[in-house]
Amino acid sequence: MKKNVITIGGTEYPCRLTLGVIKAFKEQTGKELADIGTDMVALGTLIHIAATKSGQKEKKPFPWQTADELLDDIDLADMPTLVEELFGEQSTIDSDAKKRKSRNRPAYRDSYRCYWTFAS
Repeated sequence: MKKNVITIGGTEYPCRLTLGVIKAFKEQTGKELADIGTDMVALGTLIHIAATKSGQKEKKPFPWQTADELLDDIDLADMPTLVEELFGEQSTIDSDAKKRKSRNRPAYRDSYRCYWTFAS
């Protein structure tokens, strides 16, 4: 079972992807979750919204007041780990996608999920 936390600077923060988070992301950015692609700024905004809302619910305030403040403190090398913590393991997704492709079905799991692949 997923822990529903992200780790930034060695500290864990509650972070859940909920319908409210998706709605707030769309209202704030004008983008659908599936349209993020590899846009790191949009992804950082999504992480900020998810962690802020999760922190409010669990009464554990998220220390960054804006997405810009958060983006200043996240190293680009840490993004794949944050994505994995928020969405789950990439390797599981890749194997599921391959199975679906072989059955002539869409490669995505659900219409509300979006996955990223980072070049090494």
